[in-house]
Amino acid sequence: MQDTMKILINDFLTDFAMRGYSFNTIKSYRQTLNVLEHIDPNTVTSSELMILLSNNRKISTVSARQAAIRTFFKWLKDNGVIKYNPAEGLGSIRQKKILPQPIPENDLKIILEYAKELYLIPRTYFYVLLDLRLGVNEGLSLDINNICWEKGQERIQINNKGAKKALPLNWNMLCTSNLKRLCQSQKSGPLFTTARKKRATYDWAYYWWSKLMKECSMRYAIHQLTCSHRFV
Repeated sequence: MQDTMKILINDFLTDFAMRGYSFNTIKSYRQTLNVLEHIDPNTVTSSELMILLSNNRKISTVSARQAAIRTFFKWLKDNGVIKYNPAEGLGSIRQKKILPQPIPENDLKIILEYAKELYLIPRTYFYVLLDLRLGVNEGLSLDINNICWEKGQERIQINNKGAKKALPLNWNMLCTSNLKRLCQSQKSGPLFTTARKKRATYDWAYYWWSKLMKECSMRYAIHQLTCSHRFV
């Protein structure tokens, strides 16, 4: 059976090389398909193929190997070598989304101390992300008219994918007094703006965060700020 599978694999690779597939693709396919040399293509099951794939835990590699095996078994079926394609039963390989980790309390205190030295607009922006747990772009999309200063009902109105939500402000938050000053100076339009009075962009946020990280001698991502907790 080993010799049979070797012949089938070579025939498959020869066919694909003649179709114009690149040298690197053929080489990658050969490396992947070598693990199949000892199996019977007519009796192997989807579960057995999954076990072969799972021997390599790196998601991107497993996904590439799965694609090669799917292509090979489809070729076998299309050419009448097998009646049942076990690779059709392979589930999709999905990489788990890695959530950003909060900034440790001691480092966050240092970052906030340095943030006090920033200009009003970037300083307020970072305070808003931290206090209200807003995403980077969600904060950038805020306008002056999103903020209500009615006494006792101070809040920010967020429009998120058609759904409206109100985030209460209180005067113990770092962002509140800074927001008040910013609203008084901006009057109308976008809340966070560039030096040219245009709405601030992700590049603007990244620039100021990188500048802050350099001052602090730290290397946290800006997304980590939005999931951090300030201990008062």
